[in-house]
Amino acid sequence: MSAAPARHGAAERFVAVFERTWGSEDPERYAPLWHPEGVRLHPLMEDPLPREKVARHLRAGLAAGGDRSPRVERWVAAGDTVMIEWTAAGVIAGQLVELRGAERFTLSGDRAVAWERLFRHAAVPED
Repeated sequence: MSAAPARHGAAERFVAVFERTWGSEDPERYAPLWHPEGVRLHPLMEDPLPREKVARHLRAGLAAGGDRSPRVERWVAAGDTVMIEWTAAGVIAGQLVELRGAERFTLSGDRAVAWERLFRHAAVPED
């Protein structure tokens, strides 16, 4: 798998699609983000997840995640890399939780050949 450098316009298009689809209850809506050779990387996974298994992975995460309202806070592009910082607030297991995290995407044109979760932090308000 090799990535061609992303131009700024391609990165903007990618982020626009990400913002429209991220948090969707339908993981199939993520398909326009993926290059045919794309993989998902996550700190808790031993091996990269191929594109054809990503929808099932996202569906499991959405089922466990409860209500949420994700939003992109900011993003930056350099070469073929786009990094996106995000927040999501919602109710999980009856408790209000705010999640913060970042994702790194390696693009080929305006599609991801790699999507890597960099970190996620959960803040639970104190009573």
